[in-house]
Amino acid sequence: GIKKETVEVNDQVSGKQVLLKMLAAPVAPYDISEANGWNAEGAGKLPAVCGNQGVAEVAATGDGVTGVAVGDWVVPCAGKLGTWTTLTTASEEAVTKIDKFSLKDADGKDVAAEQAAMAILPGVAAERLLTDFVPLEAGDVIVQNGAKSALGQAVLQLAAAKGIVVINVERDHPTWHESVGLWQNQNKACMSFSEPLTQTPEYARTLSDVPAPKLAIDTEGGRSGLVLAQTLGHCGSLVSVGNASGHPLPLTADVLLKKNINVTGFSLASWLSTQPKADVDAAIKASAARTAAGKQSV
Repeated sequence: GIKKETVEVNDQVSGKQVLLKMLAAPVAPYDISEANGWNAEGAGKLPAVCGNQGVAEVAATGDGVTGVAVGDWVVPCAGKLGTWTTLTTASEEAVTKIDKFSLKDADGKDVAAEQAAMAILPGVAAERLLTDFVPLEAGDVIVQNGAKSALGQAVLQLAAAKGIVVINVERDHPTWHESVGLWQNQNKACMSFSEPLTQTPEYARTLSDVPAPKLAIDTEGGRSGLVLAQTLGHCGSLVSVGNASGHPLPLTADVLLKKNINVTGFSLASWLSTQPKADVDAAIKASAARTAAGKQSV
């Protein structure tokens, strides 16, 4: 379970350490998995502070820190920082500095910190998904089943900027029409179907009217993941990035053999921890710039 605790944080940092004041931190599906003792890399070490995303302000720096200064905004970029807290310490190498920005909502409230916390890392993941697995260009089609998530919305917005058509396959829910309207605003070329509709002639007609999808992004697993695999074109790629349904991905022989699809996985945490720091910083800064410009939001 999750509980709130008050602990003392040593604010006398030294060396390459930085003291961070958390400004905002979202609740992501990955966090819930960790709270239950599991994550994409295996069993989590508990007890622990939850939270893998967020934005913080540097409150103090050790004498060996050169890349950030007091007052800078930073985003976690390596390892598990534990962002569901007010203060924490981290290595300078575990964070990426981003430019401060202001972003107003419809009521005039500045939501820059909230958007930075929620949108930047999903934006990095979306860029990798649309770049690293299949060559995509304007007019190509992809299919996903996570449009409700921060990642899915990042995919929609980035795909729109690249001229890529997105087919959303989602579980039906009480706010379906509102969700479809949101997704349409994020990517005017997207098409959305509830899972039951994927078994109808209407879905088949839609697929016959567009190029065969080259990429499927699966956040659900289970039956929904199978629908994505069946929707893919010949030699398409299905990338698993989550298992929100809690059920295995039941890939059938006809999908694997007749379509010759490629199935692989992607973990943003693994990508962040294995890439050169300069590449990670560049990816985060690019995503932060899109967020600051209002091109990417949750």
